[in-house]
Amino acid sequence: MQDDESLLLEICNCPNVALAMRDSSHKCHKVVSVQSESTEFQLPEPWTGDLVNSRLLIIASNPSIDESEAYPTSNWEDHWIIDFFKNRFDEDYGWTQDGLHVLQKDRVNFAERHVPYWAEVRKQASRIYGRDAVAGIDYTLTEVVHCKSRKRKGVKSAAETCSEKWLDRILRISSARVLLILGEDAGELMQKSLHLNCKIISHGIRVISGKRMWVLFVPAPGSSKARNILNILDSRTLSELNRWINS
Repeated sequence: MQDDESLLLEICNCPNVALAMRDSSHKCHKVVSVQSESTEFQLPEPWTGDLVNSRLLIIASNPSIDESEAYPTSNWEDHWIIDFFKNRFDEDYGWTQDGLHVLQKDRVNFAERHVPYWAEVRKQASRIYGRDAVAGIDYTLTEVVHCKSRKRKGVKSAAETCSEKWLDRILRISSARVLLILGEDAGELMQKSLHLNCKIISHGIRVISGKRMWVLFVPAPGSSKARNILNILDSRTLSELNRWINS
């Protein structure tokens, strides 16, 4: 098994989930309790895409829950869990349609409504590359907190515990040349780990987990703040960013 696949399964089977379910004082208790009444616990989401080869890694605060999606739970076999997260955006594998509509639990139909977050990050990724970006290949999605939540319940309390356990290992396996951090919550959480000011949009090239990455802090999809990279970066910076990620 490859290193990324081993880490992927470790995150999906994070030991803190069971500990936090039993212990109300655990930092992760609030976020895991979101699914306390669910008969099918949706596994923590490690990342979506080809982490090893993607040149752009996008980090948000946490994944949301969609109970209607055909999404990995504890009864899935490991090879299907790996297949899902590594190939989720590739239509040939059948997990999504056009990289925007999720496969439903009946394993036949796709949701009529697209995922707005995925649609916007595709646009942002394309602006960073200066060309149409392919989801899951050109960019990979991950989060600071990997357990699913609603309205970010429990995310802030779990953030330090979750990021200390997994973030550096994800970054070390990643081949990303650009790190795009989305939203205030993720920005505030990540600035502590990266020792960077999340109020500044572009930090240029920095050494992150032993690798040179261009770091960007951008408002989250759906935010009322200006967030189109074409408009919030000057033309010179954008040109340098395009060259860097494509070099």
